Amino acid sequence: MTTSESTATARDPADVEAVPSPPEASSPFQCVACGMALEEPGCCSFTCVSTARRELEDNVARLRQLQLHDGPAATRTRLVERNGRLTAALMGWRQ
Repeated sequence: MTTSESTATARDPADVEAVPSPPEASSPFQCVACGMALEEPGCCSFTCVSTARRELEDNVARLRQLQLHDGPAATRTRLVERNGRLTAALMGWRQ
């Protein structure tokens, strides 16, 4: 490679266009199931509603097992918080 070739391919920083921010950065919320950017908290589709409902049911079953066996408090707390987000999204979908 010659000197003229290397300078021909080098870009001037002023020539670089600004990269647009991803859509998630402009949207304050995400779908609780798939993570798609949303304008309001909740789910983006009926498929995600079904996924969220199944996850909520699974989490409730896990919480019941953890209570019977005195599971770790941090795990129970995490599941309860997640269930709150799922429940809020499912209630928002019904409105």
